[in-house]
Amino acid sequence: MRDGKLFSLLLCVVLLSGCASGMRSGGRSLQDLSSYPRVSADADRVLPLSSNRDKTQFTVDGKPVGEASELNVLVNNQPHKIIAEAPGYQPKESFIQPPYDGVSVVSFSFIYKDKNDIGTASANDGADEPILQSSKPPKFPEPLSTASSASRPPAPHGLRVALVIGNSNYQAIGELPNPLRDAVEVAKRLKNAGFSLLRPVRPNQDVQADLTLEEMRQADHALGQAAQKAEMVLLYYAGHGLQLDGLPYLVPVNLPMPDIQSLGTQEGRDALASQLASLDELIKGLDEHTQVAVTIFDACREIPALNTHRSMFADGVKFRGLVRPQSTGKHRLLAFSAGSGELASDGNQHSPYTQAFMDEFDQNAAQKVTEFFMHIQARVNGATGQTPEFSIQGSVPTDIYLKP
Repeated sequence: MRDGKLFSLLLCVVLLSGCASGMRSGGRSLQDLSSYPRVSADADRVLPLSSNRDKTQFTVDGKPVGEASELNVLVNNQPHKIIAEAPGYQPKESFIQPPYDGVSVVSFSFIYKDKNDIGTASANDGADEPILQSSKPPKFPEPLSTASSASRPPAPHGLRVALVIGNSNYQAIGELPNPLRDAVEVAKRLKNAGFSLLRPVRPNQDVQADLTLEEMRQADHALGQAAQKAEMVLLYYAGHGLQLDGLPYLVPVNLPMPDIQSLGTQEGRDALASQLASLDELIKGLDEHTQVAVTIFDACREIPALNTHRSMFADGVKFRGLVRPQSTGKHRLLAFSAGSGELASDGNQHSPYTQAFMDEFDQNAAQKVTEFFMHIQARVNGATGQTPEFSIQGSVPTDIYLKP
């Protein structure tokens, strides 16, 4: 009897030990992990890599880690730069950020247009080739306004679409002079750089101007449909934004004056939330089929009706500034004109953030998109009381440009 109990106890210890050793690595044992290439001495997270081409050479942070179509490597909990090289194709890069769950795969797809020598390529090299050979972009569910072929530069990196919204003429909470002007200038530059702009809700306008809640949702739905056939999708919003119960919202122009007294209750805040555009909902799914979804929010401008009555609310009830979205994406770049909870200046003719965007675009648009937003951040920091931020969710190729 004693021997049987001892055996059972030892068995439990062994099982528990095995479970503990596999927790961080997604259930894999330490013996399994020892066979994976290790990028650094402190690497303890599994990162699956894949390619649609055999003999793809993977490099992580400059260190070759193996040649295969599928490969697991060990990385630490830091950002990493991955390069994939397939024979006969141009190399691809991806910049990834933690967390790493050991399940999400960083995938690289080498297709016909990526060949080093397209002229000598076989007509049967890949099932995706017939689509890519067409010189005409695929049609979208919504009509698009595009630049003329004379003014539009070549777009070797694929189709790129943009939704540009400027909300200035608020009906109840106070007009903002600059968002519409900001949006017009941003749209002009994106169009000249080869972006296809979603056709405005109202005719005879260059941008999506002064949208109601329903119009914001319709325009975002059209962008989501267009994004399914695009390599890059971009959403720019200028106007009012706020936080409510720790969630970020954008403000449509038809928002009625809130019942200030009711905002001290959960019921009142829920009623207000139903009249706002959820930032999480607007960006949801935009990066499902694209290499990158770039979202730019020049919002968080002062709403006096809310911010002058903060003293009547309970502790913790905040409206000022945009908090960061709760959702996570696969290929997102999120840019904000101000830090979480900060106000963004409306500026003179243009907001400081959009002015920095315009200046950087005019002077050096043909740079990698991550460097582009880093330079905007540097232009604004210190010049105003706001601290712009941008972040990456999932993996974003490092060779993506706003202007090819």
